[in-house]
Amino acid sequence: MNHTPKIHADGSVLGHRWESMGYVAPFAFAGYERMVYQACPGAPFQPGTACDYCGTGITNVFWIKDADGKRFKVGSDCVRHLNDTKLRVIVESEVRKLNKIKKHEREAQIVHDLMPQWVNALMALDKYPHPTPYFAEKGKTLGDYWRFCSKSSLNMKRAINEALAKAGVSHV
Repeated sequence: MNHTPKIHADGSVLGHRWESMGYVAPFAFAGYERMVYQACPGAPFQPGTACDYCGTGITNVFWIKDADGKRFKVGSDCVRHLNDTKLRVIVESEVRKLNKIKKHEREAQIVHDLMPQWVNALMALDKYPHPTPYFAEKGKTLGDYWRFCSKSSLNMKRAINEALAKAGVSHV
């Protein structure tokens, strides 16, 4: 039997497969939560819960509210496979935000991991005179020159100083 879903005026779909779980359409996005499980310190993180519809382990939990106000959790894939444009657009927007946050977290971790090397490199460069005699006479160092010439010196300096502050070390 070919079932064509009926569309509400607000873009949500009648005839969701979630109705088979006892929920009542239309459905609305009710929030996001990240759930992880770690068996012991140092163990890899695993999904912290399962999708209420398909049972797949999920880390990125999208809460959905039905017409009766009941909430249930699903993963982004279960939302994507629906014909509900309204929910899909909302969840895809949330996924983009999450990916951006994850990217920034990875970048922050890289800066954190490289911080000792950066500090050591800057300290080593500060032992040598500036390559321009005028600035060398003023007491400037090769480290000062590197900080000036670096394309991302402002961002790098900010990141270094933030990481050093977290570590309790004075600023560079």
